[in-house]
Amino acid sequence: MSDPLSKRGVFGFIRIPGSSPKAVLLLPVFFIFTMFCIPGCGGSDPKADCPTKTKEKWDTFLKINYGSTEKEIEKQLGAFTNGFYTPDSASFVYYFGRLKYVPISVWVDAKTGIVQNVIIEVVSGMENFENDLKTAVEEYGLDGCELIYMGMKRDEVEEVFGKPDEDLLLEGGIQSIAYYSPHNDQIISFKFFPEQDNVCSIIEVYWFYR
Repeated sequence: MSDPLSKRGVFGFIRIPGSSPKAVLLLPVFFIFTMFCIPGCGGSDPKADCPTKTKEKWDTFLKINYGSTEKEIEKQLGAFTNGFYTPDSASFVYYFGRLKYVPISVWVDAKTGIVQNVIIEVVSGMENFENDLKTAVEEYGLDGCELIYMGMKRDEVEEVFGKPDEDLLLEGGIQSIAYYSPHNDQIISFKFFPEQDNVCSIIEVYWFYR
């Protein structure tokens, strides 16, 4: 099987912080994420021993908390490997590429330093998903229960969260669904790539502040 990264190049689908929930933009960021249970989820059914997640319970993701500042990022994830400003200079992106096939990025407001987005992805072939995911959990000390949605089919994700608030078909047949929190301060997005058997391979969490 060919490497999905070769098809996707160095582009990931991301939302510009502060934009309309309907606005989806293509920017140069490397991303995608994974399948199967991670150690710590327990049992043959990874959902069995994990707390029930709802669309309003994403105020912590990948050890980063809602309202955190950029000073906390490296304390939680270790040293970042690259960083860049968005084209409008409104945000700075901390890129964690220590694991080639499981990149993580954290977006912060360039003026306030407050975290806006947390995104994780796996870009390896399906045969390596499970191992790469486990490696990422160990490398970054992540909570496996946050990541049980990686590798799920779209209908499985919808079984947990219900009908999505946003449903988009992107270029290349990529499916993107998103859920808005009741107070519109959080958006959780799941993406499914056809070259990865249409399983969830990206989770993006967006935080908004008033």
